[in-house]
Amino acid sequence: MFGHPDNGNFMGVLEVISEFDPFLKKHIEKFGNAAKGKPSYLSSTTCLEFIELMGERIVSDIIDQIKIAKYFSIIVDSTPDVTHTDQLTFIVRYVSLDGCIEESFLKFLPILSHTGESLFHSVLTTLDDMGLDIRNCRGQCYDNAANMSGAYNGLQARIKEHNPLVEWVPSGLQPNINNRIETLKTLCNTRWSAHAQATKALTVNYANIHESLNNIADDLNQNLPTRDEAKSLCKKMEKLENAFVCVMSLKGYVAGLREEFDNFEKEAKEISSSVSQQYKVDKQRQRKRKKHSDEAAETECIQKGRERFRTCVFLAVIDRFVDEMDRRYQSYSGINHTFGFLNNISSVSSDDLHILATNLQKKYTDDLEDDFANKIFQLREFLQGHETTAARGLLQLIRQKKLLSVFPNVDIALRLFMTLPVTNASGERSFSKLSLIKNKLRSTTQQSRLNHLALMSIESDVLQKMDFTSLIKEFSVRKARKKTFN
Repeated sequence: MFGHPDNGNFMGVLEVISEFDPFLKKHIEKFGNAAKGKPSYLSSTTCLEFIELMGERIVSDIIDQIKIAKYFSIIVDSTPDVTHTDQLTFIVRYVSLDGCIEESFLKFLPILSHTGESLFHSVLTTLDDMGLDIRNCRGQCYDNAANMSGAYNGLQARIKEHNPLVEWVPSGLQPNINNRIETLKTLCNTRWSAHAQATKALTVNYANIHESLNNIADDLNQNLPTRDEAKSLCKKMEKLENAFVCVMSLKGYVAGLREEFDNFEKEAKEISSSVSQQYKVDKQRQRKRKKHSDEAAETECIQKGRERFRTCVFLAVIDRFVDEMDRRYQSYSGINHTFGFLNNISSVSSDDLHILATNLQKKYTDDLEDDFANKIFQLREFLQGHETTAARGLLQLIRQKKLLSVFPNVDIALRLFMTLPVTNASGERSFSKLSLIKNKLRSTTQQSRLNHLALMSIESDVLQKMDFTSLIKEFSVRKARKKTFN
């Protein structure tokens, strides 16, 4: 009850707010401790109902803006919450009516499977529930895990098969804002791009970590399984192969590094005095394979530990990295070849401009009309007296000069280009809100409440513009107990 020192967080917060809000203070004094059967609208249930109403209104406003924009891209990522439930964040990128690029959060979706097929069905179901047509989707961006960005069975491949116009944009790098003390991280099995980050702390503190593991292994106060595991890890760190991989994974993998094996090996040997100067294979007795009577008498080729490690590990890692870089380069170059000329219309030659504009119109025949190339040339003539030529600036210029009716197809092409995502940073940021809202003290938060609170936090700018008068009227209609009879 109100006024009691142990009335809980909700009532306590209301009491604090009432000190600065005369209306709320008067309402609490009059209805705060009302008898049973008398509505006060001060219960936590009423608060949750109002939160639900605000969350639904935010989603509705965002969906309306997306439908007005027509074209959109999706950004999807997943992470486990405090209860170890995998939450799929769903972000939509679009160009608003005033030409601004928006990336709006829509919901968290609990998932049970991480396969490309399961994620594909989750995305389609979410789009259907939101009333968004996947035929208007023009871009997709995920992390670089195989189930997301796989070329054959990944989510991006399945969506592109469903709608060929959905361009896949590999997620760009997201550098850390602050340089902090390095902490050990787990190594992701599917994201090769994350290997350098995961091993950086290990390499920088290699000798200190080895010493710490030794201390743990010799500490009699530790339990036996912990000491055994520390001893095992300590032995692994003493291997030249492990120190080598640790150093190599921090370097910029390029094809030219295939010839830099000697430098990597030298650096690995010098990383710590505890590292062996020989490969493990060279210390072991060579196994001799039994020869059958019908085999030719040829000398068996036995690779030394150094050559075997170079062939099976060093070159394999570099080749894999080069393949991943090539795959992303092809995606970026394809997008640049399709839309790049929109960033420098004034500097492209007339012949190239006509070819590029025609190719873009042919690719998006349902979106751009046949005279698109002519409109591009008209726009170039118009831009001779203006400094703004980049695609993003052109979007604003067309609106400032009220030229939408003159260059409607050019505006569509620019919106298609600007709709394509750059990174999945918005998805990563939504996880920060997830950890704040559903923490250890609120681990039993229901999914609907989680989504509504996340919407109010992430899309706070939409919340601030909301008309609460109409919201209160809708709330009163829902809570009305009187029935109207004809």
